[in-house]
Amino acid sequence: MNPKISVIIVNWNGKHYLDTCLSSVLSQTYNNFEIIMVDNASSDGSIEYVQKKYPSVKTIQTNENLGFAKGCNVGMRASNADYIVALSNDTRVEPNWLKELVKVAESDDKIGICGSKLLLMDTPDIYNSAGFFIIWNAFIYDRAPGKKVGKYEKLEQVDGVCAASALYRKKMLDEIGLLDERFFFGHDDVDLSWRAKNAGWKAMYVPSSVCYHKMLGSVQGRKLHDQFVVDAVWVISKNSNLLGLAIIAIYYFAAMMKAIVWNTFGKDKEYKPFWNALKAIPDEWKKGKPYREGRRMKLHD
Repeated sequence: MNPKISVIIVNWNGKHYLDTCLSSVLSQTYNNFEIIMVDNASSDGSIEYVQKKYPSVKTIQTNENLGFAKGCNVGMRASNADYIVALSNDTRVEPNWLKELVKVAESDDKIGICGSKLLLMDTPDIYNSAGFFIIWNAFIYDRAPGKKVGKYEKLEQVDGVCAASALYRKKMLDEIGLLDERFFFGHDDVDLSWRAKNAGWKAMYVPSSVCYHKMLGSVQGRKLHDQFVVDAVWVISKNSNLLGLAIIAIYYFAAMMKAIVWNTFGKDKEYKPFWNALKAIPDEWKKGKPYREGRRMKLHD
């Protein structure tokens, strides 16, 4: 089997990363693939640079910065491949990166997601991610960040993987839907993995597929952190149950109190994202009801 692959790269003002990323993807030992770069209204000449230097890369330019999830979905909808691979623009992949992902995916038709071994670009002996597990239906436990390479070197089933380098089966996406565009950056891959798990699809961590990641190379700032905290409530509201929601509410309340005490009673307002998340819980739980009920009906079919 030689299934067709679409590699989707979302870019926003990341011209300085693109040579490293694109040249490594174009050097793959697997040959039946295309690259689709979705450019989120960059102002650094990214789109013109790629069109001139890498003419084989399909480019789509948006009129505004759509964020990762919505931008990636634009690329996914433009694909007619058997598998879709999401790849961050601030990465470099090894020659067998794609071949190893495809090999594992093709070994079992219930495998819907495969994730690479992610290493930090600047310190490649340190893991960035090696897949994650969902603990108590509330917490996302990413096993590897900051740990020395060596512990997570075997193929194994996980609950989900990081979308910095992740393969998705098109058939699975047709069933459960694409990335949730409500997430601007972060938690979109957790949500997709969780939905896949609830629908009976397997996710695999593939350490033989190696990807080096700059990590947050194109995004930064306090606002991102604050939104990341609030978005976690939406993930739980869609995919978990009341116990999971209660656990995360207790955790956020404790985090808020700690921030208040440690920051001179809230002088720096470090507590605000946790407070905003707590306030959002009732409304988000109501909004998540159709997703939860749809999940349960699917599981009972």
